[in-house]
Formats: sequence, structure tokens, C-alpha cells
Amino acid sequence: MVRDPGSVTPAQARRCADDLARAGWAVPALEARVMAGRLALDRGRRTEARADLMRASRARSAGPAEARARAWTAEAMLRRADGRRYGALRAVEAGLRIVEDQQALLGATDLRAHMSAHRGSLARLGVRIALENGSAREVYRWAERRRGVTAVARPVRPPRDPVLAALLTDLRATMTAMENGGPTAALTHRQVTLEREIRDHCRRTDGCGAGPSRPGPPPIDALAARLGDAALVEYVELDDHLHAVTVLSGRTRLHRLGPLTDVTGCLRHLPFALHRLASEHTTPASAAAARAVLTRAADTFDRVLLRPLRLGDRPLVLAPSEQLRSLPWSILPSCAGRPVTVVPSARLWLDAAHRRAESPGPVVVVAGPGLRDAHREAEAVARRYPGAVRLIGDAAGADRVAASMAGARLVHVAAHGDLRSDNPLFSALRLADGPFTVYDLELLERPPQHVVLAACDAGRGQPVAGEEVLGLTTALLGQGTPTLTAPVIPVPDAETATLMDGYHAGLAAGRSPAEALAAAQQRTRDEGGPALAAAAGFVCLGDGLAPLTS
Repeated sequence: MVRDPGSVTPAQARRCADDLARAGWAVPALEARVMAGRLALDRGRRTEARADLMRASRARSAGPAEARARAWTAEAMLRRADGRRYGALRAVEAGLRIVEDQQALLGATDLRAHMSAHRGSLARLGVRIALENGSAREVYRWAERRRGVTAVARPVRPPRDPVLAALLTDLRATMTAMENGGPTAALTHRQVTLEREIRDHCRRTDGCGAGPSRPGPPPIDALAARLGDAALVEYVELDDHLHAVTVLSGRTRLHRLGPLTDVTGCLRHLPFALHRLASEHTTPASAAAARAVLTRAADTFDRVLLRPLRLGDRPLVLAPSEQLRSLPWSILPSCAGRPVTVVPSARLWLDAAHRRAESPGPVVVVAGPGLRDAHREAEAVARRYPGAVRLIGDAAGADRVAASMAGARLVHVAAHGDLRSDNPLFSALRLADGPFTVYDLELLERPPQHVVLAACDAGRGQPVAGEEVLGLTTALLGQGTPTLTAPVIPVPDAETATLMDGYHAGLAAGRSPAEALAAAQQRTRDEGGPALAAAAGFVCLGDGLAPLTS
């Protein structure tokens, strides 16, 4: 994929397509041909563009799925260029059906996710046409089709897989040895080999997640009925401009929020400010500067993202766009003290709202190693739930944690988090016997009902293709966990323990997770400094507006 299409001419893309075709690379050749047509359209060379797109579109009836999907992209672009918007949307729909059917056949999460790049480009064209038409419902529908599939709940649980279990155990032992004795060349080689074997094993079998069904976006009426007094906001990015679709009291509206420039600029400075506030060694002058940066960023986010929507003070369900995935929403003045839950898509929120166990299991509290206040945090949480299962110290091993999590009513994990950008399926929580990875989470036989991951960056995912994100919370949502609470930034240890104690006090009092988190954040942030950073970091994910099953 070319990162800067403006640096390539239509003629260069056309020559590349011809060279690839002569070498027998049919799908890349088709992709280059579609790019030549797109570049020619951008330059106003309609005759050239039509020739390229017509040639590419001939492959839409036969051949491999990837080729047919790209051919439908060419056909959609051709119809749009001819002013046939309805026909273009039908072509986009045909291409999406091919891609989504192919994704449903894949068992491995990473393969399904990496196929999302082309699904995203097709759906983006649908969003573009819907925006041109000015239809809020159509923008919503195509934006939903653009969002990831790995977080769609998979109803079929994976079978027990002794080969994968042995590989994961071996990886944990290797990582523990590296932590205790240093990353020697032999241990590093062993880690890389094991990770490759785990990845390849899951790609060869259906045991690492069953392919999702292909449900369409939920009807607006169904969303409105479930939302009640809450409002849903789905953010949509296109050409560095931001739009939003709101669903409020059964009414759907489209908002054009303007360029993303101010938002992305603040997002670049935000981690620096929060890191300064979280550090025990920050000087008063540096802390004051960091608070000023945080205040400016929060005001900018509020001005661009929420104030134009005029939503009042009602609870919010937010489906962020690509640039907004890791935004700590609680810092926005409009979100202070307000119940807010964040979701990858409206479809996932509605599914989560219907996934509540009739007979929930126990409360499980886990404390991982190497975190100064993890034991104190875990004990404080456990005291609020009589009969809670405590997995602390050596008891917090991967097998015991996995067995206890299955079907639990509530799981609280205080541990180090490791977000892997190179391979997000190996993002992990650090337990007593080593990393507890996304692969481990995908093998849970039954999903826990509510999970709190008090671990740095645990609420973040790593983008892999289009709007597809992989990570710990994505895995849990995909396994059927309705609600999670986790930070999207690094958070200070001691202040997180205080915040979590207040959060669980709210849950025990019957508040919903979003209400309990908002109240705890409001109390904690008043302390300033590291407490402010801890309060800012956490978000509620999934169905956070309903109280937990008791």
C-alpha cells in the first residue's frame, strides 16, 4: 500500500500493474490497476481513469475472493465517477459481502484482522458517498461496516487445545527466565520461535477463535429502544475531517465537526503531560506546565468533539474513530462526573447490552508480581466482596487465573501490562509464571461478565489494518465479556489503587460501571498530581451503563 498516493503518477501505477500481471501476481496487479484509476480520477483524467477501472472491474465475477473484491471496488469507483451513486453503493455492498464471507471462514484472529484493510477501503467509499448524500442513517450504516470484526462476539467457544496450551506454558517459562536472568541470545531466539509456532498453530486450526457471523449494523430503532435516555455518538473520519452521527431519543443526526488538525495536535502532547503528572519526580514548575497542557487539550477535545452535538448531560455511548481510540474521555469538561462508555461499534454495544449471565459466577481478584501496590489494591477490592477468590503471589499463575475467570461475575486484575506493537496478540498481563496473552484470553471457555484491568495501557489496542484493533480488551469483548474497565495510558500504581477502591465502592452500592468510574474519577482528580493522571487514564468499555448482575 502506498502511504502517499500523491507521490505516484497514474502512469507509474499502470506500469507497475502491467509488470505484476506479466510476473503472474494477479491480485497485486489488480490493486495497482485500481490505484492507477483512482490517481487518474484525482487528477481529473476521466478517460484514463475509466479505462483502468473498466479493465480492473472485469475480474469481479470469477477468480479468488481478493481479486473479486478489488474488482468490485473498481466498479464502485467507476459508477460513482459516472454519477450513479446508488449503483456505486450496490457495488460496494457486493465487494463487502465477498470480503466478510472470506473473513468468516478464517479461524485465526490475526488473519481476519489483516483482511480488514480492504474491507475498510470499500466501506470508506460507502461512507464517502453517504456523506455526499447527506444522510445520517446511511453514514451510520457504512461507518458500522467500516469498523472491526475481531471484537464481534464469537458464539462458538474454542475446544481444548493441548498443543497450544503447551506452547503458551513454554513461552511463559521463557519470558520468566528472561526477566530473571536477562535476555540472552538463546532465550530471545526461543521466544521468537515459540511466538511464531503459536501464531502458525492458530492459523492452521480453528481452535483460536471461531469466525464471526456477518450481522449488519443494528437498526436505529433497536439502538434507540436500548439507549433509553442515553445518547450514542459514532465518530467518522474521512480525508482528515471528522464527522459524527448521533442517536438520541430515536432521532439520528449527522454533524460535520471539521478538520482533525486541532485534535491530533493535542493528542500528540497529551501523553507527555500525563506522564509528567504521573511521575513522583516531577518538579512543581513542570507539573504546572503539564496541567496547563492537559487543560488546553481537554478544552480543545470538548470544543471539537462534544459541544457541537448539544447532548445535554445525559449518559453517553461513544464509538470513537481511528484517531480517537486512546482518548481519555474523562478529562473533557463535558464528561466530568457523567457516565460514559466507549465501544468499538454500535453493533458491539447492542450485543453487549444483551449479554448478561443469568447465574453469574464468583468475584475473582488477581495481583501480579513486580507492582508495588498490587497486593494492597487486590486485598482492598476483595474485602468489598465476601467470598471473593483471591489469586495473589504464587497463586496468580496463568492456569488458575484462566480457570477462575471463566464465567466469573467480576474479575479485577492488578498487574503490569505489556502492549506489543510488533505482534498485538502477544500483548499480555504479567502473572506469577509469566505473560498471560491475548491467545490465553481467547481460550477462555466462558466469558467473565465484568473485567477490570488495572494495568498500564490495558485498554488500548494496536491497529493492524484499517480500523481493526487487536489487544487485551478487544479479545475479551470478542469472547463475550459485556463490560470492561481499563486505562488507555500508563497510570501510577499507588493512585490507581485508591481510584479502584472508590470504583468498587460504587459498584458495591449498585451503580453501573460507568457511573461508578465517573464518580471515582471526579473524587480522585481533585487531589491533583499523580492522582489526576490515574483518574484520567481509565475508560469504561462495552455496556457500561447497566448495573452489574448481583
